[in-house]
Amino acid sequence: MKKKQTLAMLLAAAMVLSMPVGAYAEELDGVENSAGLVEPYIVDSEAPKLNGITLSSETVQAGENLTVTITAVDDLTGVDFCQATFVNKSTKRHLTTTSYDRKNPNVLTLETSEYEPSGTYELDELFLGDTAGNNRWYVKDFVGESGDDTVIEKLDFNCSFTVTNDGKVDDQPPELTTIKLSAESVTAGDSLTVTINATDDFSGIDFCQATFVNKSTKRHLTTTSYDRKNPNVLTLETSEYEPSGTYELDELFLGDTAGNNRWYVKDFVGESGDDTVIEKLDFNCSFTVTNDGKVDDQPPELTTIKLSAESVTAGDSLTVTINATDDFSGIDFCQATFVNKSTKRHLTTTSYDRKNPNVLTLETSEYEPSGTYELDELFLGDTAGNNRWYVKDFVGESGDDTVIEKLDFDSSFTVINDDTVTPPPTDPETPSTPTTPSRPNSSTTTAPGTPINYESEKPDPADEQAVEAYNFWQNTKREIRIYERAGSLRVYVPADVTYMPASVMETLRVENVPVVLQWQGHRIEIPAGKAQPKQPLKAYWPMKTLCELYNA
Repeated sequence: MKKKQTLAMLLAAAMVLSMPVGAYAEELDGVENSAGLVEPYIVDSEAPKLNGITLSSETVQAGENLTVTITAVDDLTGVDFCQATFVNKSTKRHLTTTSYDRKNPNVLTLETSEYEPSGTYELDELFLGDTAGNNRWYVKDFVGESGDDTVIEKLDFNCSFTVTNDGKVDDQPPELTTIKLSAESVTAGDSLTVTINATDDFSGIDFCQATFVNKSTKRHLTTTSYDRKNPNVLTLETSEYEPSGTYELDELFLGDTAGNNRWYVKDFVGESGDDTVIEKLDFNCSFTVTNDGKVDDQPPELTTIKLSAESVTAGDSLTVTINATDDFSGIDFCQATFVNKSTKRHLTTTSYDRKNPNVLTLETSEYEPSGTYELDELFLGDTAGNNRWYVKDFVGESGDDTVIEKLDFDSSFTVINDDTVTPPPTDPETPSTPTTPSRPNSSTTTAPGTPINYESEKPDPADEQAVEAYNFWQNTKREIRIYERAGSLRVYVPADVTYMPASVMETLRVENVPVVLQWQGHRIEIPAGKAQPKQPLKAYWPMKTLCELYNA
């Protein structure tokens, strides 16, 4: 534990140089009551504030760029991230620019499509973040209250530019004409070809996705275009354990190069979205899966869970062994989450060894405070894609694709951390030298394959919709961690989900996996290496923000 004390002393010494005496005394009380937690003696809890925004030009030709320069102030750590969204109120089209240059995060390049229609774009939203993870979100028409993790307030700055297009304009999404299947039936384990014929103005079809549903079992099979040369020809694969049944076309998404999208939904009864034309799917198309062999449509079921020890010293690990039964395909994935009810801290362990997926290693940080951790959630999945999610306080209903039920197994262990840290004395006459110290764990990089879960994302068990959304994103993070195929991971997001948890974005960043989110008619493509930087106090990414970030 001497290493921890040395690190804490170095951090504290650096922080003391930039701290007023009163502030240090106030923080000292917090350290004395921190039960061994190593805390810095300087705090940046204020989000950046906007001072001004300027454009390199008041007009731009379609297909060209302009520069957006943002002036903002921050307490200590400095502005780290900026994003500005402009809206054409006549067409409701959005243009968004985001900072990727960490050396100059306040200087942004806004690109326009060569097919962008002429019109005036007004600043509608502005997002600012600092290195410490504090965020401020300015919204033009905001009339609500601030979020828990982000300061949200009304945008009072006016800023606009005009797009001029004297050439071809493409502001209409593709329109479906026909859809054909290579066969009316397929043997489980084989694939079939889906060919989509659609018309588009000028830019050309760029993306297609089709989802088929077995109405009896509620199982979904989705196929997405990966070949940009032939985006309308899709390959739909089936599992060798897929049960026999009829799958009917339920949704179809079409997008063109200019960013116009049309989303066909079988049971759609609402209205079109701002940026995507959503309408009822009147085309009928179906195929039958035939399985004369083994069918696995049941998820694994827990029998016992055992720990290698009842207690663990902070910094050490213990083994979690899960025994469960499954039909045929075999258990492929396990994840267990333990919670300290006093501090609400979570420790999660996930299986990475496909040969022994039921034997998990749970690691603890050397900074982990003493306390008891109780089993709170357990996720089991098999090779056929069937999942069962046990939740301690679950009171809702099962999801469509995942069986969710109450966890009746009790299992716990105790973390022991008897290491204490004594802050060094301060010299009130020491000159104040600006520094940018960080918390001991803030600079630690998460290893690929490590589950990422944030307490702020946990849903209220009584909120069925929130529980279903949480379950969906937990499964998505699992798919990201184990994804090994070429091309982007394709994720179909349920229509009633409006936010992506910050832990999903961080998982994408750590795993460096490219993903395409098919979401309420939007195609949000996040390339490998383009996931947003970690912002510790940001709990969610709204769908609208992601659309603007990635020009969806």
